Amino acid sequence: MGCRVDLIPNTSEGGLGGSKDNNVYGPIVFPTDLSATAQTVVFRVDENCLDEKTKSGKQCILGNVTITRDPIGVWRDNFCERRGANRLFMCAAGRGHAGQDIWGDWKNKPGVYPIFSVADGVAFRRFPRQPAVTVSDVDVTNIDYIYRHMRPSVLSAHGIRQATPTIVKRGCEIALVDQLQNVTTKKTGLIDGNTYYEPTAVHVHFEIRVPTKSGFQYVSPYETIITAHRNALTGTAGFVGKRHCSH
Repeated sequence: MGCRVDLIPNTSEGGLGGSKDNNVYGPIVFPTDLSATAQTVVFRVDENCLDEKTKSGKQCILGNVTITRDPIGVWRDNFCERRGANRLFMCAAGRGHAGQDIWGDWKNKPGVYPIFSVADGVAFRRFPRQPAVTVSDVDVTNIDYIYRHMRPSVLSAHGIRQATPTIVKRGCEIALVDQLQNVTTKKTGLIDGNTYYEPTAVHVHFEIRVPTKSGFQYVSPYETIITAHRNALTGTAGFVGKRHCSH
């Protein structure tokens, strides 16, 4: 964890690699249980290969490209991976995965691990087609910290409700780690204003957006997350609690 590890080979657009950004964006707390690590969900025991192509043991075969997975628990940057249509000026290819995935050996364990507010700020639900929450540090940095894949009913139970900006404190629990993705028209029973389906691994997808003269820009969360985890382990992170933000 002490030095930067770039993307798994062949997982970025054109094989150009990830962001070389080593900045730490805010003195945040680690956003979930400390058993988790910053790693990639590309080709895991509970994930399909990238683009859902051929599996072969510990490898994905994508045409003439081979991707070999890391073991669960290996710290690994995945900002800029070749998935999603996000335009990212920080990536060598100019596009890619806009955040960092954080998880552990959490297969089939939705709703078990906590998600914490990483900073004092205002939380609000966003993106009607994806269960996501933004915590904005409006008092100090104006940085946005974005989480995805939570269960909407659990967000509501934690006081994070639709169309209702909520003041949250650093370290309070805002949700539980889950695996929900986009809205679906298929009946699933997961109804909270929208109906969602579960195509992804149980993990936290975590993004950071910073204000610039050209508007908000996504930046790599990797070094920020590493620093937060190290601070928690050494007792310098400040309060990380189990109470709901609404209490």
